[in-house]
Amino acid sequence: MPKKKRPTYLFSPKEFQRLREIQFYFLIRTLMKLKPDPGFIYDFVESFGTLFDLTTLHLQKAVRDTIMESEALRPDPTETVILLYMAGAPMKTVMLMSRRGQSTVYKLLKEYGKDPCEYMPRYGYNETETISKFMSSFREMSTTVFHKEEVAHDGP
Repeated sequence: MPKKKRPTYLFSPKEFQRLREIQFYFLIRTLMKLKPDPGFIYDFVESFGTLFDLTTLHLQKAVRDTIMESEALRPDPTETVILLYMAGAPMKTVMLMSRRGQSTVYKLLKEYGKDPCEYMPRYGYNETETISKFMSSFREMSTTVFHKEEVAHDGP
């Protein structure tokens, strides 16, 4: 039986910015798991921010809020489910990132379908724009660097 095709969703500009904030949050949390040294994380983000010609002050604030588990950036599990699903993330990823089981995820999606709402960015325009540019540049760089056809092989 063919797999059921997922519907395509259109993000509002505000929802897309909130999605970028959530992605930034998860990037910083992942880096903290790999290297639980706030100084390293600040330096890492500042270096990439400088590389991408971004205002690192806005990024530092978001890093601080993430490290301190501030409500300012930490995503709500429901918005994590909705926005990641709308972005086309696999169900396993949605469940992992939201820390919700499959039945809860489907329940949240069903509730959202009945009463959709728009998820708004948590930061002001300048911070949100900087985070969005950082995530776009970071993604572009990482996919370029790690693109399977562009990786040199030493072996046969």
